[in-house]
Amino acid sequence: MKKSFIVSMLLLSGLAYGKEKKSFSLVEAQEHAVKNSYQMLLADLGIEEARQEVKETTAMGLPQVKATASFQNFLDVPTQVIPNFLAPAITQTLVGTGVWPPSAADQPADPEFIEAQFGTEYNTNVGISANQLIFDGRYFYGLKASRAYVNYVQLQKNNDEAGVKDQVAQAYYTSLVADESVTVFESSIDNVRKTLAETKAMYEEGFMEELDVDQLSLMESNLSNQLENAKMQQENARAMLKFMLAMPLDSEIELTDELEVLLSEEKAEAMILQNLSISKHRDMLLLDEGINLQQINLKVTQSGYLPTLSAFFQHQQMNMTNEIDFQTWFPNTVWGVNLNVPIFTSFSTRSKAQKVKVGIDKLEVQRAQLGSSLELQALSAKSSLITALNSYKNEKKNLELARKIQDKTLEKFNLGMASSLELSQAESQLITTQGNYVQSIFNVLTAQTELYNALGL
Repeated sequence: MKKSFIVSMLLLSGLAYGKEKKSFSLVEAQEHAVKNSYQMLLADLGIEEARQEVKETTAMGLPQVKATASFQNFLDVPTQVIPNFLAPAITQTLVGTGVWPPSAADQPADPEFIEAQFGTEYNTNVGISANQLIFDGRYFYGLKASRAYVNYVQLQKNNDEAGVKDQVAQAYYTSLVADESVTVFESSIDNVRKTLAETKAMYEEGFMEELDVDQLSLMESNLSNQLENAKMQQENARAMLKFMLAMPLDSEIELTDELEVLLSEEKAEAMILQNLSISKHRDMLLLDEGINLQQINLKVTQSGYLPTLSAFFQHQQMNMTNEIDFQTWFPNTVWGVNLNVPIFTSFSTRSKAQKVKVGIDKLEVQRAQLGSSLELQALSAKSSLITALNSYKNEKKNLELARKIQDKTLEKFNLGMASSLELSQAESQLITTQGNYVQSIFNVLTAQTELYNALGL
């Protein structure tokens, strides 16, 4: 009953979450994704896994204490055959005391071997032992490597976080573009329908031709199809954004930012002037930490030449009887140290060290390659942003002209000085220009994001 209640509450909460409408600015969406996205959850688990590895490595150098206990019941006590050393001793004693004559000493022992049982039927053993590592170079450098690995995983998380923010920004921009497209087509359809209604009325009064009505009806039909396609793209864009935010696809979200508000020409132009710092770039920091890890790994490998020293302590209590009786116990206590000095390993340690050195050399080459690649990416991203900015400024001017042309053409159409074909062309031109303008904003924001990542900010 309790389990069913919990399941019902979870289902109700899930439905409530799905129906609740949430509003996000771009920054809020990015922050939500950083906290809830699947990629960041995996990154957090990776850091926790690395931290547990540090604890595991640390524990290897701490005292290791364990208790043992055993009970044995020998159904057949082991028998050993030993030389018959008792008969000669007894014979010599009897001859020496005069009980037997001297000639008896020359007689062979009979039998030659005797059977003897050593041990008891029941053996019980309980004990405690402790071991402590005193010196092992591989342990100390291994501990340092595990701690460095935590830093490496943290840097990876920083890169993942930047990637998640980038993906959310792209999905957010795409969703806004889709919203704007729907708005453009809805506004155009409203204008065309209004003009169509007026044209029909004028046609019925004999002031317009049927061709004008048909032309406007065709325009309305085409715009309706384009609107449906735009709504489908809007739905797909929203679904992608919800996925990036790790939200149910049936939930409702509202975007509070607008494309034109997000675009800042001053900010974009300031980014173009910003210089690249290769040593502080996220990718370079990650690679440098990887090189540091390999250098520590080299020291771990080279520690194979060093001796290892450990201490141990062991105490046991043993009970040995032919009947089950735990009255009498015999103690056994020992402590000592173990020293292991490697003398010759057939050059295996040397080969392992050389292999790690080659890996470090490869990383150094990759570092040089990455530096050049980052410079090229920054240069390319700046060029893309400059081009996108110029295109945006041109499309902004074009939109003003297209609106002016559409207004003039509509005015002339109402006065009978322009045909419906001219009006259709002006309306199509305005829709195309509006789409180009929205796309130019999207291109600037995308280029700005790419430059932000290229600079490692």
